[in-house]
Amino acid sequence: MVKVSDVDAQGEQDRAGSGDGELSRTRVEDVLVKGAASRMTASVGSSDVPEDPQDLFAASIARNLAPQLQAGLTQQLQPALDALQLQIRAWITQSIAPQFDHLRTAQLDAFRQLARWVIPQFIDLLPLDHLAELLPPNWKDVPDLDVSTVIGIVLEEGVPLVWVPQAAIVAELVGAANADARDGILVSSRVDIADDCLTVIREITDAKLKPLARLAAEAVIALRTGHSSSAQALATNVFDTLLRDATRRGMIFVGSPDGYFKYPKVRKQITPVSDDTDIGQFRSDCVLSAALAALQDYDPSDPPPGRFVRHATAHSARPEQYTPVNAIVAVMLMASTLREAQASGW
Repeated sequence: MVKVSDVDAQGEQDRAGSGDGELSRTRVEDVLVKGAASRMTASVGSSDVPEDPQDLFAASIARNLAPQLQAGLTQQLQPALDALQLQIRAWITQSIAPQFDHLRTAQLDAFRQLARWVIPQFIDLLPLDHLAELLPPNWKDVPDLDVSTVIGIVLEEGVPLVWVPQAAIVAELVGAANADARDGILVSSRVDIADDCLTVIREITDAKLKPLARLAAEAVIALRTGHSSSAQALATNVFDTLLRDATRRGMIFVGSPDGYFKYPKVRKQITPVSDDTDIGQFRSDCVLSAALAALQDYDPSDPPPGRFVRHATAHSARPEQYTPVNAIVAVMLMASTLREAQASGW
């Protein structure tokens, strides 16, 4: 709407120049433009308004159209931008990510190699009580203990060396020339080994393990007094019962879905101790590794094995299986697993 003030300035001249007393079309447009300019100047100050009215309208049109132009451009360009972003991601995934994976793998390998060298050094140097608890306590006083040799004896000969026997006997066994020499040491150390087994059995306080511990003590006493066959039979049964109970409760192994205890399934779940064994699992894995030889398959129709085997002891009561060495190994395995069950909460 045109205000009276917008036309006052030109009123008289326009009337004089026109025959019908009305404003011409051209003059009305000029008045509208100048009126808008005057209002803009009054609201924002004359320095902010273009002097040319046409520039004023151009600026106003630009301000009004800018959001619409921006929205239109965004709508048109967005698919292209999305496609470009996908291409960049694909390029990173195919070209750059594999390089980072390669570097990460190389760094992990280097760290593993460093850890294998550093950790054994810290075991002797760091006064960490919790670290000492992770290692077999009967190894602490063994001078210059060769852990690789210990692992070899446990895995290849099935001789338990965790918790029992005492450090002095462990040192003798590790320093022996071969398996026959170690068998001789076991037989000659029978009484001391029995005492060591009795000591760790008396440390068992867990209520669910106490009944087995009492039977285990009887097996140890039988061994100490020279009743090797009786000791072997009872120790084997105590060990077998412990294994079944722990598996049934899901403490160390996963039982069969049908509920039956199956030795091959249990044996497959025993991870042989090695240089790659986690330090937190070393002691318990070393205990269970000694059971691998005892749990090997045996068909009663075959000749009984010379080394201690649980199945042969239970199903083939023959002199070849019931020997002084096998009795000592059976009692040591029983005492070692019972004491580890106490320590690990099996």
